[in-house]
Amino acid sequence: ELKERKIKVTAVSPGWVSTEFFMRSSLGEERNGPKKIKPLTTADKVVKKALRASDKNKPVSIKGAYWKGLHVLAKILPRRLSMQFWSAMQKK
Repeated sequence: ELKERKIKVTAVSPGWVSTEFFMRSSLGEERNGPKKIKPLTTADKVVKKALRASDKNKPVSIKGAYWKGLHVLAKILPRRLSMQFWSAMQKK
């Protein structure tokens, strides 16, 4: 719907991004929280990747192989199984 206006849209899915919020807070101290899950990436890297994807007219920008793998799994696995997996990770 935005093509006629020559507006490009790229959804950005960066995974966990190392931000001042997480570094200053106690959030993410648990085993599977943002401070413990690797790879964390920086906002600069996410922006550079997203701009490159947008320049190439890609609909989605996913930063890193780990997050791309999870994206593919989420498409392949039934939603119920994906949610059970995520819930189990949060309880560890």
